[in-house]
Amino acid sequence: MSGFLVFDNVHKHFGTTRAVDGVTLDIAKGETFSLLGPSGCGKTTLLRLAAGFERPDQGRILLDGEDITQLPPERRPVNTVFQNYALFPHLSVWENVAFGLRIAKRSRSEIAREVEAMLTLTRLNEHARKRPLQLSGGQKQRVAIARALVNRPRVLLLDEPLAALDLKLRQHMLEELKRLHEEVGITFIYVTHDQEEALGVSDRIAVMHQGRLAQVGTPAELYERPQGRFVASFLGDASFLPGVVRSVEEGAHVVHVDGVGEFRLRNGKTFASGAAVDVSLRPERVSLSLEKPKENASSTQFPATVTESTYLGRSAKVQAVAAGHRISIEVTYDEVGGALSGLAKGTPVWLEVRHADALLLEGEVRTS
Repeated sequence: MSGFLVFDNVHKHFGTTRAVDGVTLDIAKGETFSLLGPSGCGKTTLLRLAAGFERPDQGRILLDGEDITQLPPERRPVNTVFQNYALFPHLSVWENVAFGLRIAKRSRSEIAREVEAMLTLTRLNEHARKRPLQLSGGQKQRVAIARALVNRPRVLLLDEPLAALDLKLRQHMLEELKRLHEEVGITFIYVTHDQEEALGVSDRIAVMHQGRLAQVGTPAELYERPQGRFVASFLGDASFLPGVVRSVEEGAHVVHVDGVGEFRLRNGKTFASGAAVDVSLRPERVSLSLEKPKENASSTQFPATVTESTYLGRSAKVQAVAAGHRISIEVTYDEVGGALSGLAKGTPVWLEVRHADALLLEGEVRTS
């Protein structure tokens, strides 16, 4: 393995719970790498193992070729930004940022120089003399980041750092994190359960499930080519149509979905004739119309009935049923001629899916 930060067959148990189950992962120098997954998937435990707050039961952790598995946190060139910020309420912003440098017994002049530079980088100069209670959530977050970066770590760990912020502030802080990463250029490891945060900030993402890596890749790779139902449904919305491979012709799988029709799919995994599969559909890749569309060999058209519609202004989120299959659709104003607010429950519609926009996945075990 040649990564900058490497987890080599790492295991961690808490009693009978497998928090991290045989994780092997390479993280490159200077990349923003996100650990994404639901609560209890092992992402925070993996972060704590990197920080040295926990020790693995088995496996190694390497940083730039050095085995740091048994090193205590204070001896690792790694700093952590916690979800609750962990600021000292009795200290000013300036003093909070300077704290680590003072513990390291740096000179006064060096402390002053480094703190002022970090306050400039994080745009906190005008708040330098304020106490944490006088700051907004976003300002507190920037103080926590400044305090972590001022010691010039080689890796910055961020444990759900935006969870306590409202939507607009989260979006702003995501842009700030991207700017800071470009400025300092060190490795960021970002833990979150929020898919939009991970997609927006990451060079690569590891989706975790039950202590294991479900898939690792760029945001586009994970969203466009998920390797299973869990990743497809966790990273964005997805609908699944159960089908059977009728044949494989010139590299295309001819898949039959009861009550819907046939799809000719070239993307996804390779399956033999007769295999049970799922046709995965993203909401924005399903077209909805009030009239039957023209037949097209490169797409499948089928009738459906609206079961739920949420009006969002420029678009609507629609749930529909086609031959018993539930399908999510993102409908734009133009698609239905401005009739978004008219997509009431029970409205008959037509759905169309381009074969190039559907993905073929291994089907779940089905019982009759």
